[in-house]
Amino acid sequence: MDWSDDILPRLREHKERQEKLETAVEDARAALAERREVLDDVGAITAYAQDMREYLRKSDLTQSRAFIRSS
Repeated sequence: MDWSDDILPRLREHKERQEKLETAVEDARAALAERREVLDDVGAITAYAQDMREYLRKSDLTQSRAFIRSS
């Protein structure tokens, strides 16, 4: 029996496994990038909501109603 009969299939198997792992890494990086974008959006929305809450808390009733109606 030739040594290549044993080694070549194993090398092929390892190469396929490596390709799958590289694809999984690329997918994970893409998912992480998307999640970061969403988190950035959530942070901006949260900051805006806090600003609006503070504005409404400090303004008088007439200003608050006018602001709410204009939105």
